[in-house]
Amino acid sequence: MANLRTIRKRITGVRNTMQLTRAMKMVAAAKLRRAQMRVEHARPYMKLLAQMIQAASGSRDSQELSPLQGEAEACLVFSSDRGLCGSYNGNILRTALKYREENPQTHFILFGKKIIEQFRKRDFAILLEFADFVRDFSWQKASTTMETILTQCQQQGVGKLAAIYTHFVSAGVQRLESRTLFPFSSQGDDDEALVNPMLLIEPSREQVLQELIRHYSRFSFYYIVAEVVASEHGARMSAMDAASRNAEEVIDRLTLEMNRARQTSITTELLEIIGGAEALA
Repeated sequence: MANLRTIRKRITGVRNTMQLTRAMKMVAAAKLRRAQMRVEHARPYMKLLAQMIQAASGSRDSQELSPLQGEAEACLVFSSDRGLCGSYNGNILRTALKYREENPQTHFILFGKKIIEQFRKRDFAILLEFADFVRDFSWQKASTTMETILTQCQQQGVGKLAAIYTHFVSAGVQRLESRTLFPFSSQGDDDEALVNPMLLIEPSREQVLQELIRHYSRFSFYYIVAEVVASEHGARMSAMDAASRNAEEVIDRLTLEMNRARQTSITTELLEIIGGAEALA
């Protein structure tokens, strides 16, 4: 059995770790509230924007609604820049690797240090890398980045653009998503169109549709990043909460072990005192 000094040092170390995990949980919870509000505000607008494109497009083919024309494929993959968020990054990596097996010729556009580190170790075609992207994230930054991505994809002859990211459900639940951004496909199955295709659209249906698609490409990217940020904070908060509970259990177990060691030490000292007294008698 370990001596009392060793056990006390272990308890102190675990208690310090628990204070750190609790602080990180509080920070993640504060950031999560702001990120969750941004997601909740963006979702209705994203849905309405898709409905407007569907209504204005009429009977046009989905490929006609895409700003990308070509035979190549590209995929956006989003991970975190930091760890300590449970299985968040591991699940994203497994999904991305499975997608790579099914689509071996895909070019990847990576966001986050964790996925960049993993993909650099493999012989994958990396088109663009963005580390520390979510820091100071804003609409302007998302818009500029998406324009850069579309320009690079056009130069590489990319006609299909997909995205692998984490959809935010709640603080404790994040669901991995893999969907196609372009060619455009409406996410509303049974929703009624907002605009009657028979109505006259000014200045013209083509010009309005072109502007809607351009705005959709930027806002869909903004929406995905908002989902990713909220999911990361939710995963980190849950991971730190679990770590804090585990630390409490370790402290309780070590405290019990320390009390047993102390009792054993006291019993040993008493036996030595009684033995010495008997020897002197």
